[in-house]
Amino acid sequence: MKRIFKYATIVLSCYFVFVLISFPAERAYEMAKGAMPKVVLYDVKGTLWSGQANAVVIDGKPLREFEWSVSPWRLFMGYLAADMKFDNNTTWANANVALSLGGNVVVSDLLGQLPGSELQSILPKIPARLGGIFQMDLDEIVYSPEAKVLLEAEGRVDWQSASISVMQEAKIGDFQLDLTTTDAGVNGVFTDVNEGPLMVEGNVILSPEKHYKLDAKLKVRDQNRQDLVQSLRFIGQTDVQGLVAFNKEGAL
Repeated sequence: MKRIFKYATIVLSCYFVFVLISFPAERAYEMAKGAMPKVVLYDVKGTLWSGQANAVVIDGKPLREFEWSVSPWRLFMGYLAADMKFDNNTTWANANVALSLGGNVVVSDLLGQLPGSELQSILPKIPARLGGIFQMDLDEIVYSPEAKVLLEAEGRVDWQSASISVMQEAKIGDFQLDLTTTDAGVNGVFTDVNEGPLMVEGNVILSPEKHYKLDAKLKVRDQNRQDLVQSLRFIGQTDVQGLVAFNKEGAL
């Protein structure tokens, strides 16, 4: 009986994989779209196993030239996971996206870029406009949709040709953010690179309880940049080394 059960399990698993490989993606979307009203796919092709859509709109945000390929070895481990990529020209990304048994979204091997304006649209509102390009090279991100909080992050984000606009655009240089996960939460260490007009160094911690703490030091390297000199005066007093401390904490 045990041998029969074992063989039956193998046969059912093989049949499930065959169905997954061959089931049309367009038909699967027609069957499932009622359960995901905020997700709309256009021009769906391929299968559930490997397919593509001319565009996917998620909560009003379009992802063009969207492709996916299911990771079979993770299915047998109880994970729903797939390699995904999209290309919106200046905004693009490719990564492995998985749904864990606990309901968390796990994104690994993420490479991508997005303009400052795109990033700003998903961040808390600030009075300034962000310019430049954000380049992402992240080993892993773990996000809880239920708690709406980032639980883990490992990797690096580069902000290239960075600028901030309030009344006028101010170019401030290039920056990088290195992300790690500690007992306190997600820790980000940021600094400027290439010795641009604005020196920045510091770190930010985001706890699983969505509490953040930011500590930073800023300094204008180019004293001819009166726009930056004036801006730092609004942040705080400079010390004898010309540094301005900026500290902030609160809840998201």
